Amino acid sequence: MIDLIENYDFKKKLLGDLYNNENPIKNILLAYELAYKDNNYRDKEDDYFNFNKFKRGHIENYKVIDDLFKKLFPSSNTEHKDIMNSFWTTYKCYLQIIYPKIFKPEGTMKDEVPLKIPQKSHLNISTPDMRYSPFKEFNNDGKIQKKYLAYYKKNHPFLKVYDGMTWAKFLIENFEVFSKVHNSEELKKFAVLTHTIGNIAIVPDGFNTSRKFNDYWDMGLKLLQKDLSPNEWENYINMNFFNNYVDENNNIKQYFKRSNKNNSYLPQNEEDIIRFLKNVNFCIETREKDMMKELHKKETTN
Repeated sequence: MIDLIENYDFKKKLLGDLYNNENPIKNILLAYELAYKDNNYRDKEDDYFNFNKFKRGHIENYKVIDDLFKKLFPSSNTEHKDIMNSFWTTYKCYLQIIYPKIFKPEGTMKDEVPLKIPQKSHLNISTPDMRYSPFKEFNNDGKIQKKYLAYYKKNHPFLKVYDGMTWAKFLIENFEVFSKVHNSEELKKFAVLTHTIGNIAIVPDGFNTSRKFNDYWDMGLKLLQKDLSPNEWENYINMNFFNNYVDENNNIKQYFKRSNKNNSYLPQNEEDIIRFLKNVNFCIETREKDMMKELHKKETTN
């Protein structure tokens, strides 16, 4: 068991000496780069042959976290856990909003027609879309697609890019190019808080699949609430330290205002991004404080 301190980033356990206290966003990009590579992303305390291959690549399944959750929730099945708020989804949206010429080119991946720089009219209506870069699909080892490689080499020669490069490596090696995003203090804080116990929840088996791209916990809570009675819902909130995610009537608070447009679950502009980051950082930190207080109470009474 580690000596758990407030806002302990479990990427430290993954990255070891590679962890950089001064650059939390690079840490999370490096974590993605290591995912499914040379077994680095599994918990070193678990026996390799007994480790469930479908859980590899997920820090929330580390044994040390499961041990913590068993202490915090002794009457619950802690086998299935999930990161409540994804870093990558919001990070991807932020990059697309600020740098659409790089991350939202015109064209499609489905044909042989080259991608091209979006026209001004396209930029004016540009909103985040999960169909555009950057990607992190593990079934492709996170590598940049050939169409994007050709697009960058032709239209953005200032970018460092090469065959076989992963998206995570691309973002690391071109880190300063995207400084407007990477200098956001709220995003830096979120990069740390993403892999703290305050951003991890016990969920039903298969819950992560049902979420699809809805990697925002206000929407995740809606999925969990739908089958609960008002009394069950209130008990669920209290038991799981979700009090800061609801109002005085136990209604779920929205991170940011959403419309009925396509992809409305995503932030639509930089204002939405900043509002989300401020709200989510507050919720994660306050939840973790409550969890740490309860953990300390259990340890001192045992």
